[in-house]
Amino acid sequence: MRIWIVEDNNADIYLIREALRSAGLKFEAEVALNGDQLMALLEAMRGDVTPPPDAVILDLHLVKFTGTEIIELVRAAPGLARVPIVVITSSHNPADRADAFKAGASAYFHKALDLDDFLRTGREIADLLQPSTASGPDLPSR
Repeated sequence: MRIWIVEDNNADIYLIREALRSAGLKFEAEVALNGDQLMALLEAMRGDVTPPPDAVILDLHLVKFTGTEIIELVRAAPGLARVPIVVITSSHNPADRADAFKAGASAYFHKALDLDDFLRTGREIADLLQPSTASGPDLPSR
């Protein structure tokens, strides 16, 4: 599985990777620290330099582009209209959640405050991303 992680905090990138690994998800990750790096990934994908992702995990609060804008960019890219987009954010603002889903997010999780909760979130995301049916994963939010 190929995952694009769009997150500007290196500690959170590390925790996301470790939580997914701890959950047993086999994946390769490309990291974009900001919207410009995501644009470079999209361009590399269009040029057949990098394969498309099987899933995107992103934070909502980034430099230059908001998470909602990132979701819209991914959804507009050829071949990515149905790729799961999982938001992991510290925002508890209901408007952020609604905007993320309106833009096309597949799931929405709050960043955990301790390691056990982060690992639990990683297990939930790994379970959601595991290919289980031909129609794709059913992605809830919490």
